[in-house]
Amino acid sequence: MKNNKLNIFRKLQIKAAPQQALYLTWDELSDYFNKMLTEVCNREIRTQATLSDYYYWEINILNTSITEDEINVIFELIDADGHDIDSNTVKGCDIMELTNSVSLKLISKSLPFPAINSISNEEGVWFIGSPDMSIKPDRTNDKEESIL
Repeated sequence: MKNNKLNIFRKLQIKAAPQQALYLTWDELSDYFNKMLTEVCNREIRTQATLSDYYYWEINILNTSITEDEINVIFELIDADGHDIDSNTVKGCDIMELTNSVSLKLISKSLPFPAINSISNEEGVWFIGSPDMSIKPDRTNDKEESIL
């Protein structure tokens, strides 16, 4: 009886390529950005990764500011677009934080997969990769269309 009922789930299997994901806590993100920005800027940079509101997260620079030359190096490393540049620079102002978009592009360079999105919560951030098209869902018993 139980095996027959479990077959329901196989029959209703969602047909989608598996996604890659990785979760990092705020402390893990802060440690990563401390090391990465220290290397990129050739000087000690201390950071705090934080939830900035319900959907977004950011990297706050704690002990200094990012110079114009340093932010331009960062922009070059991530192939920054106009939005990245406009939202991370204000003429004549110190750069004391990196936005969600720039931070995602920076950490994506070190993840084991290219991150296309992130989902933050009170404890950290999920990094979501694109579907791995090399992994095919098991469709050996496909007789009916998926409900999704």
